[in-house]
Amino acid sequence: MTSILEYQRHKEQFQKELFRRIGYTNTLYQIFRFGDIIKETHHLFPVPQTVLVRRIQDSHPELKDLKYATGVVDVLRALNITKRVGPRVVLTHRGRALAAVSQQPWYSDIRSHFFLKSVLEADGDYVLNLLCLMSGTQGDSESVRTLGITFFRNLLDLLDRRKEEVASAIVTTLVRDVAIRQLEASKERIRYDILNEKRPMRTLTLEERLRRLRVARSGKRQRCEDEPTDTLRHTLDPRRGWLTELGLVERGEDKKYRLTAAGVRLLNRVQADGFALDGLLRTPFSMSLAHALDIRDVVTIPDDYFQRLVVAVYKGTPPHKYSAAAEEFLEDLHFFFELTRLKRFNQAEIQALYECVALKAATTGELLSEEHFDSLLDQVLRDYADQVYRVAGRHGGEGYLSFRR
Repeated sequence: MTSILEYQRHKEQFQKELFRRIGYTNTLYQIFRFGDIIKETHHLFPVPQTVLVRRIQDSHPELKDLKYATGVVDVLRALNITKRVGPRVVLTHRGRALAAVSQQPWYSDIRSHFFLKSVLEADGDYVLNLLCLMSGTQGDSESVRTLGITFFRNLLDLLDRRKEEVASAIVTTLVRDVAIRQLEASKERIRYDILNEKRPMRTLTLEERLRRLRVARSGKRQRCEDEPTDTLRHTLDPRRGWLTELGLVERGEDKKYRLTAAGVRLLNRVQADGFALDGLLRTPFSMSLAHALDIRDVVTIPDDYFQRLVVAVYKGTPPHKYSAAAEEFLEDLHFFFELTRLKRFNQAEIQALYECVALKAATTGELLSEEHFDSLLDQVLRDYADQVYRVAGRHGGEGYLSFRR
């Protein structure tokens, strides 16, 4: 049984993995632009959000409108590149890794690896089902409306199946009830806020009454019942753009989208790894979360699954195991340590260092798993104790690394 304290410790991760999707926000377009923004602004962090927004507006004329610049900050947070700590925005371990590798000459070779991994972790249930839909005849449709309606109907089916799955797999009543309520809330948002289905008879809230009154007074055309909202376009268009930028689909001269070889490999791999659920794709829970919250008898994936996946997708053949010896590994650690260490501290997050070294390895088609990284790190800490040592992580985190001066 999972205690309340244990659930609270994993609450945020659980909510993300239950249904992996980035909520509606402005400025989802151009996935690589987020890397450019971090490269330009990484030296400012930690930074008040207002300062970061102004810097984005000044550097990118197309984001001059406040809502678009703020939308960029929202997406960075959703992709786990930044997070809020009090009044400031700070870089996560992944954000520090992105800031470090974006300065390297080989960044353009691996930026697809970084962002595909980030997108799958944050938005996997959306992008994988969209990719699956685009692999069939529906993907040939030029109508975003037609594709979008099918896409969201599929998601409603997926949420039903996910609800059945967690109802039998989650042992603790508290966690199970939270999961079912969250999945039901996701269904309601799709049905009523996106597909614009007619709601059951109920009393309107004051906010809803005022909104309808403002629309009526403005003279704007009111949307008919059962007419899908603009969220259809704002959901599908940027994600089709992501899939194109990431090299998973391409658009031919006939204006039709088709999967590339990498896109086909991605779909085949996740289907073989247990993502398929009655013709749809759902992203499984990570092993560590399933263990922590006592989620049983479901498909789970290793915590570094997406790192393994993206290397295999882009290499095209089974990747080679990371081959660097301990001395070369230590050199890589020291190089990225200087780029990722905390301001005013002689420490760098171990998880950020793993991301950096794994991305560098991916440039030559090599896979550095977390298990192999931990093994090499233990060896380096033992053999080079006069140069490097580990610092305990806060609140049971992964910990930090420090080099002796």
